[in-house]
Amino acid sequence: MVHKNLDAVIVEAIKAHKLPPSFKAVVESCYVPIAATLARLTDKNKSDEQAKTLILGIQGTQGSGKSTMASFLTLLLETQYNYRVADLSIDDFYHTYATRQQLSETVHPLLKTRGVPGTHDLTLATHVFNALLNLKEGESERLPRFNKAIDDRSCESEWPVIQGPVDIIIIEGWCVGADPQKPHELNVCVNSLEETQDSDMRWRKFVNMQLEQDYKRFFDLIDYYVVIRTPSFEQVYQWRLLQEKKLAEKVANEGLGENSLGKKSKLLNEEQLKYFISHYQRITEHCFDCMPAKANWLVELNSDHSVKAFTNNHVEIAD
Repeated sequence: MVHKNLDAVIVEAIKAHKLPPSFKAVVESCYVPIAATLARLTDKNKSDEQAKTLILGIQGTQGSGKSTMASFLTLLLETQYNYRVADLSIDDFYHTYATRQQLSETVHPLLKTRGVPGTHDLTLATHVFNALLNLKEGESERLPRFNKAIDDRSCESEWPVIQGPVDIIIIEGWCVGADPQKPHELNVCVNSLEETQDSDMRWRKFVNMQLEQDYKRFFDLIDYYVVIRTPSFEQVYQWRLLQEKKLAEKVANEGLGENSLGKKSKLLNEEQLKYFISHYQRITEHCFDCMPAKANWLVELNSDHSVKAFTNNHVEIAD
């Protein structure tokens, strides 16, 4: 059942996200058909005796538009189909700064930097997902949020609340769905960070083990994938730099550089950003190879964020 004019909803959302009017073509050509298929899948699912909340994973590099896609899909599913959607990022399940500090002291110094598998609190993530999957009418659940401006988890009182039941869960993230690499693939350093700070391979072996074990179990919860494919890893820096500048503007405008805990801003300058994204390079480039085969929908981007190609990899809806 359609509740709001689709065109008006799209135009309003584009303005709210401060995107160019031309972005409407992306929404109509990619997001609208994905939302429509998810709605049909949800309708069919609701008719089954063993009905289960659907989980959609969105994977793409930093700055590729994962959170924008998740936001638009949530909006479309809520306004056009009256579904309740939990919009989550794997970033929101990062370990606290204190826990990552402990990991850096007990496992490897590079684990102090958020991002790679092993720096997320999958116990919390699994708890939240199980709660959402079982949420009944009249029940509610808080959705964790991570404040990148202070590089720490937001206070629980600041987490948004969602009411049950939840029809669809969206989880987006740069490493969502990533497979572990083969042991021999770890032998070659991909950048100077690995050469100088992980010469014995302890860090990358630990990260790979996380993908083999806890992350695989978590990713196995996901039913369908959208994969956003970036032209190259070199493009990631430029997009991530733009993302950091937008975050800096938001911090300045809304005072998000300090929360109720009094923690100061930890936004990155250009040199710090280059070092930061080096932590992501290995798995990002691995995802270029392994994730398209998992995609139910594949969105290939040009360097200007325009869509080069959109492929629906035969999401079947049986009668």
